[in-house]
Amino acid sequence: MSNQSQEYKINILESGSITSPNGFYSSAVACGIKKNNAFDLGLLYSENPCSISALFTQNKLNGDSLKWTKNVLKNNNHFKAIIVNSGNANTSVGKIGLEHAQVIAENISKKLAIDPSEVCIASTGIIGIELPIEKIKNGIQKLQLHKTNGGDFSNAILTTDTRNKEIAVEIQINDKVFVIAGTAKGAGMIHPNLATMLAFITTDLNIEKKWADKILSEIIDDTFNMIDIDMDTSPCDMVMLMSQANKNQNIINEKHAFANAFKEGLYIICEFLAKEIARDGEGATKLIETKIESASNIHIAKNAARSVISSILIKTMVKGKDPNWGRIITALGNTLPQLNEEKISIKIGDISVYEKGAPMTKNSELAISAMNDEIVTITINLDAGHASATAWGCDLTEEYVKINSEMTT
Repeated sequence: MSNQSQEYKINILESGSITSPNGFYSSAVACGIKKNNAFDLGLLYSENPCSISALFTQNKLNGDSLKWTKNVLKNNNHFKAIIVNSGNANTSVGKIGLEHAQVIAENISKKLAIDPSEVCIASTGIIGIELPIEKIKNGIQKLQLHKTNGGDFSNAILTTDTRNKEIAVEIQINDKVFVIAGTAKGAGMIHPNLATMLAFITTDLNIEKKWADKILSEIIDDTFNMIDIDMDTSPCDMVMLMSQANKNQNIINEKHAFANAFKEGLYIICEFLAKEIARDGEGATKLIETKIESASNIHIAKNAARSVISSILIKTMVKGKDPNWGRIITALGNTLPQLNEEKISIKIGDISVYEKGAPMTKNSELAISAMNDEIVTITINLDAGHASATAWGCDLTEEYVKINSEMTT
């Protein structure tokens, strides 16, 4: 592949983590927010000032840690640290919530000898309970930055997740090498327009802020905004891209020879993390991938994919290994501006279950067999144009109900 005659190669780093790019360090401790001595406080630090591009939840309710972060991003250009607590959302607790966010930023600033305005904060967990601020202050004192602690940071941001979600890619252009890395959490309250998810991305490239804002928004719309677990969003969600403002580097923008390579690498990071969030949905046993083909435009393609992936009936259909194409075409009917059954074809895996308006009943047993796979792919051809889109979700199980019925304030 090339951009302005520059060949590049992208490799996924084995054991890569959020600290794989040069200049990034992290730490994690168990400060007592969670039970069982689990990591619940994570710190991500850059030795060089960073610009940050970010997108936030569209839920009208915002957590107080998120309010702090929005405010410092609005009023400052460079940042050096992100501190994240899990187990408590710091949301809907009154004025004390924002006061606690300021205390956290001030304690981090003293710990790292930086300004509080250089500190972003994220919180995730139970809503409506005050942060145990003394435990967090004590935890901050125990944080020790290391280059190889990226996995611990990824672990510290989890809530009902069952595993870390992290990836790093190395991009080579001639004799130049740079790295992009990401980590995320999310397993419930997942729906397009961000969801109960946090995602942090780092790079040792110096990316122009305006261009980073633009491409991050575009890529999120094709990745994180194309996943669904339970049609809910939370008040704490954010995706943040930290780009090191290294004075010895040229600023990378859309006209730079590295632009295409960086954009592709960033897409790989975001798509991987989005799919991992969907795969790790609360109680999930299968990842569902819905592909819309031959739509008249991208808007219709994305809406159709989201409609199918968000359907509770389709989620339970996958759980029960029932190739009920009627639920799929009904979901399409709820979102398409016009529906012509005689043009629509549906496959589950590679098996045709509906072809140009006709049920393929003879393939039912083959379709059931295809639904035994860990990844169940639903492909829908609308035969109306050239646009396509993909969305990801998971099945809905009894375990999801159990997890959420036992979660309480």
